[in-house]
Amino acid sequence: MENIKSIGDYTVTGIYDIECSLKRDKDSTESKQVTLRVHVNSIPLKDIVTKALSPVKISWQNGPGRNKFDSWKNRSVVDIDFKSPGTSVKTREESIEELKVAFMKAGLPKEQALELATKSVDNPEVLA
Repeated sequence: MENIKSIGDYTVTGIYDIECSLKRDKDSTESKQVTLRVHVNSIPLKDIVTKALSPVKISWQNGPGRNKFDSWKNRSVVDIDFKSPGTSVKTREESIEELKVAFMKAGLPKEQALELATKSVDNPEVLA
């Protein structure tokens, strides 16, 4: 599987099935299951990723976004985790430090631990 880092260079074409359940209205007890067959024709990958991230944005807005409203600066960048939008993402430096400590506990000298930790954070595919 290829890891795409620059989504602006790709489009998606294909037919994709997604399961869906629906009720006549919110009070109905009867529901039906259907399969939506979505036809995608040269849609920019950026559009697909943006739409896919919409629930993540809403979850963050309704959680830590509003809870910490006064602490955010206008036009700032807030790094969050995809799987858990309320969780802050570690900075590169924090991740390197955490790995360096782990490598030192495993017996590596400080310089070697720092070098390996930096390579691990900057090139995670090397460890896979």
